[in-house]
Amino acid sequence: MTNTDMHQSGTATVPLRWQDLQNAVSAGTISQAQAQTLWASFNAPGKGSAPEQQIGAFPRSGPGFSFVNVLYYFGGMVAIGAMTLFMTLGFQAMGAAGLLAIGLAYAFACLKVADHFKAKGLPVPAGILATLAVCLVPLVVWCVQSLMGLWPSGGPSSYSAYHTHINWRWMTLEFATLAAGLVMLWRYRMPFMVMPVAVTVWYLSMDVANGLMQNEGWDWKFMRDVSLVFGIATCGVAMWVDARSRRSRELQWRQDYAFWLYVFGAIMFWCGLSLRDSNL
Repeated sequence: MTNTDMHQSGTATVPLRWQDLQNAVSAGTISQAQAQTLWASFNAPGKGSAPEQQIGAFPRSGPGFSFVNVLYYFGGMVAIGAMTLFMTLGFQAMGAAGLLAIGLAYAFACLKVADHFKAKGLPVPAGILATLAVCLVPLVVWCVQSLMGLWPSGGPSSYSAYHTHINWRWMTLEFATLAAGLVMLWRYRMPFMVMPVAVTVWYLSMDVANGLMQNEGWDWKFMRDVSLVFGIATCGVAMWVDARSRRSRELQWRQDYAFWLYVFGAIMFWCGLSLRDSNL
């Protein structure tokens, strides 16, 4: 469009990015809520946008296969692994009180930095740090139960067994993680935060089966069928979340929140289905 065309039509096309709105927020011209409302209105369903405006479903700084994002996720997964899968007996030597202090300190720091990154329009590192905070919930709950003498006797005595042993006593940790995950997801609205929720549902399917067959002894067929049912239910929830996300009028809720639910729902379902007798 030439200057003459713009003069005659009385309109001009100006490139607009999410960062431009964030700069306006930093300058005090508009509030963060107003910036999100404006961006969502530009992306309202059925509302066209010119290519020059660069207005898409997500801000430019959102998820994507780039070198920076790969570094973000690699560092985030290392930190998550260190505080979950690799929480070995060496850490256990600090005692429940020491682990509780570390867990709370990490969670608080992660949430503060996540708030900072989110305000700066950097959803990827914000989502990773908020996810790490959710992953610390079972550690914190286990420490509180141990310190208060509420941990049921007869089961694993160390937190390092949480990711390696199936036991109904873990269900308190899992329900607390699901509750915290949903609250944090509502607060930050970052799709990657669904990952620990989906993993926890997977763990819960195994521990629920273990709890239900306490009087009957170990029955792998029963666990297989429970996994299959949990898988179908998780995929059903994922479809519902997917449909709601696609129809949402708010930009932050139109992201892919169903991906991790689909992944772990399919894992639970196909594992249970594959273990069934196929000779019928």
